[in-house]
Order: sequence, then structure tokens, then C-alpha cells
Amino acid sequence: TAATVTTAAQPAITSVGTLTSLAVSGTVDGRDVAADGVKLDAMASFAIGDTGPAGGLVFYVDHTGMHGLEAWPNGNRNPHSATWWDGSYEPLDASPSGIGAGYTNTLIIVSAQGEAAKHATNTSPAHSAAQNCLMTTSTVNGVIYGGWYLPSVFELQLMRTNLYDNGIGGFTSQAYWSSNNSGNNPSASGPTYGKVVNFSDGSVGQTYVFNTYDFRQCRAF
Repeated sequence: TAATVTTAAQPAITSVGTLTSLAVSGTVDGRDVAADGVKLDAMASFAIGDTGPAGGLVFYVDHTGMHGLEAWPNGNRNPHSATWWDGSYEPLDASPSGIGAGYTNTLIIVSAQGEAAKHATNTSPAHSAAQNCLMTTSTVNGVIYGGWYLPSVFELQLMRTNLYDNGIGGFTSQAYWSSNNSGNNPSASGPTYGKVVNFSDGSVGQTYVFNTYDFRQCRAF
């Protein structure tokens, strides 16, 4: 005869809530979770001006509120200014300027020009603005975050509108380097100009890659 299979009754679900915190310790999605019911970063909703997962200032969020971009929280990091190039002309195209493009541009710049070099007019070792950003790390609750990069023109404009215009982040009214270049040197096949965003009025300009300007790194989360 065929065997009789019985199943245990399943408990009824009486309510469904929204999980916002857990009283646990350890890591969630690679991030530390404290033992006192701290809101999980992986489920957090962020707003402009909030502190981001890596300790930066949130200046862009997507439609979910869970993902976006954060900028380094102040202008006191040393160094905070550099040249766009590393001292040599190398062919590259860092033209994409939308959200997220800065990360790709930064990798292109560093890959083409190398990790370390010298200023054109100075024999001391130096790093380009892009390399300085890529070398940046931040530590929050014992977790070390990388992924910082030199923002694109549009990302810088968002930073200006959402942070600088609201007096957040310690920005000045001067120009900041973007990760975008403008044209290559015909004789050396390398970039001649890098693009800057003037925080005084939001305009976009270009200047020689061997000039020194401030930069402000950002990262995606």
C-alpha cells in the first residue's frame, strides 16, 4: 500500500512589519552592526546632507533613497589640492561626465598616467588629483572604506548645488578639478586641459593640466 504523507500545520502570520533595526553584533553586507539595535545601513534611507555609509556627506540619492553619492566631509584632508596630470602626457579619454562617470574617468587617468610621478615644474614626488582620490580611505566603526574617486563635471555640479549652496561641507567659492579632460596635446598625444567647476557660480571651465587646484573626492554607495 502507498505510504501516507502528512504535513505539519504552518503557523499563521499575524502581522508583517518593516525591519529597521536588529539587536545584533557582527557585520551586515560587510558593515559593522552594533549591539543596540542600530539601523542597518543596507536598509537605510538617505537624504541630501546626511552622513553616508563611509562618513561622507550625501549629495545625491536615487529614487529608492538607499543608493547615491557621498562627498568627503570637509576640505581639511591633506593633500586637498593637486595637478590634474602626473607630469607626463599620456593619451587618454576621460570625457564621460554623468553620474558615476567620475569613477571610470579616475581609473582611466590613473591607468594611463601611472600611480606616482613628478610635477612638470617640481622635482619632488607628487600624485595627480585622480590618484590622490583613489588612494583615499575612510574608517567608520572600524570598517575601512575605499572606492573614492575624482568626480565628473556633473557630479561636481550636484555637489555644489546640494552641499555648497546650503553651507555644507566646508567648500570654498573657488574652482575644483573634475575628472574630465578637454582635448589632447597634438604633439604628445596627451591631455592639455582638465575641466574645473567654479563653485562661485557653477560654471564649467578648463585649465592646463599642470596647474594646481583643489579637489573633493566622492564615492558611490
